[in-house]
Amino acid sequence: MSTGYSILTRRSTKILQLTDKCVIASAGCQVDMKALQKQLQARNVMFQHSHGRPMSCKATAQLLSNTLYYKRFFPYYTFNLCAGLDDEGRGAVYTYDAIGSYERTGYSCQGSGKDLMQPVLDNQLKAASPLLVPARNSTTELPLEQAVDLVKDAFVSAGERDIYTGDYVEILVITKDGPSYTAQQQYLPGLTMPAGHVPSDLNSPDDPKEIENAYIEAEAERLAGSERSLLSVMLNINSVLTDAAAAMVDDSFLKCFTSAAPDPWNWNFYLAPVWLLGVAFRNCVLFPLRLALLLASHVLFLVFFFAVKGLMRASPLKLSVEQVAIRTLCGMYVASWTGVIKFHGPKPLPEAGHVWVANHTSMIDYIILSSYTAFAVIMQLHPGWVGFLQTMVLDSLGCLWFNRTQAKDRSLVAQRMADHVNDPAATPLLVFPEGTCVNNEYCVMFKRGAFEMGATVHPVAIKYNKIFVDAFWNSRRQSFTQHLFRLMSSWAVVCDVYFLEPQKRREDESVDEFAARVQAMIAKQAQLRVVPWDGYLKYYNLGDKHPQLIEKRRKVFADQLKSYLPAERSGGSGGQAGHAAPGDSKKVK
Repeated sequence: MSTGYSILTRRSTKILQLTDKCVIASAGCQVDMKALQKQLQARNVMFQHSHGRPMSCKATAQLLSNTLYYKRFFPYYTFNLCAGLDDEGRGAVYTYDAIGSYERTGYSCQGSGKDLMQPVLDNQLKAASPLLVPARNSTTELPLEQAVDLVKDAFVSAGERDIYTGDYVEILVITKDGPSYTAQQQYLPGLTMPAGHVPSDLNSPDDPKEIENAYIEAEAERLAGSERSLLSVMLNINSVLTDAAAAMVDDSFLKCFTSAAPDPWNWNFYLAPVWLLGVAFRNCVLFPLRLALLLASHVLFLVFFFAVKGLMRASPLKLSVEQVAIRTLCGMYVASWTGVIKFHGPKPLPEAGHVWVANHTSMIDYIILSSYTAFAVIMQLHPGWVGFLQTMVLDSLGCLWFNRTQAKDRSLVAQRMADHVNDPAATPLLVFPEGTCVNNEYCVMFKRGAFEMGATVHPVAIKYNKIFVDAFWNSRRQSFTQHLFRLMSSWAVVCDVYFLEPQKRREDESVDEFAARVQAMIAKQAQLRVVPWDGYLKYYNLGDKHPQLIEKRRKVFADQLKSYLPAERSGGSGGQAGHAAPGDSKKVK
């Protein structure tokens, strides 16, 4: 995706897969493209529900034409291709204009590089004229490998001559035998990295230095690719600026962990006094009362809980008393925020082989759910008074604690989680598979742990109303105590909790597909946007993973500068180098 001469992101796909046998590719305005794809997806789902079968490629082509024609007076600024397999199993390509006129061809292309790519395809693929009698196939048939190579060559040809085409390509292969849909995402050789420098698998664990070595070699070849003066090399920071700009523009990941700024509705002469009175009342009246309620609740709870813990023997009765005490304390927390919580769906009941999974916005998610029914939880172990309650109080419910930066902790918790789920006497287990707090507007990738145990999964969707306060907890910017104080100084915390229909893994479904299906259910109910990010990337440090990358880039630049120095001085020791102009005997240090 680009604008002007800038590539905003290389990860924005232009392809929509509606069925296993049909895809639609779009070029043009990004907003119109997304709106069109959303409309087509909705119509495709309606068709499948009505007819009980997927839409054919021919029907999809007609649907796209009708959709574009319906908007002909205010058209989508998109230029589309529909490709797939027809009812006879033969390849079909449909090309469109902006208002829905279309025709079936053997091959076609759309976008800013169309005028450059179409002649290449015509030269390689166009055969006999379709006007000949008897009619002949006007497209030369190619083996799969040659067809893929031709697509790459066409994109390289356009990318070298058209700045808008970019340097990253997605290649989709649809066949009638075996897997009907495969994807190949790669950089175009000769555009992003020099040929020969792109590793075959950048995620290969066999050589952890492969990424940085490939990047350094490409950077060295780029710097050595043209004859320039010493001054131009010293002042050239284009690659650094390009990397920085791309990182900022394509930083959709951090949007998942950013609180939206409230609208400034109160700054006018007649609403400001009312707002100031409200601030004074919340902070000077409500907050002290709520804080006193919470502190008194903690004192009474700790006295009662530790009396029960020390005097009663381990038994189901003791567990039930502890569960009631913890539910009461969680209820006091909710009361200290003036929580307005609505629970929808059947109340969870303890049962072996069942696990509950929910989206995660703050630690108060667990408090809200536990005020309704007792849950054991898998959670990061926190320091301070929160850690005291975790280890001394919640341990009685069978809660599992871990350090997300320690792989050994995660593997140990996985085994203990399976044991807990299979125990019929255990407290129901609650898992937050995102692994980190997200801002209740997005839903990041679910971890596999809760979905690979063979248990029945109960999805729980939690949606906060931000009318009074944003419940998102950014643990990097504020402690949990500060987060609680912010909630207690607001008018109320408004929340809806939905207990959705239990789900089991299907026979033809992988663990990742099962997790994605449950994630989609939760996101749909809570009105969240699903993004393919791993929440643990928030804790990823490039300097720790590739500590030598920066130094290697510096060395490449230093070697380039040394190439302009006299040989007898650039190879000397002592950390000094010099370059003297004719007739000048002074050394430059």
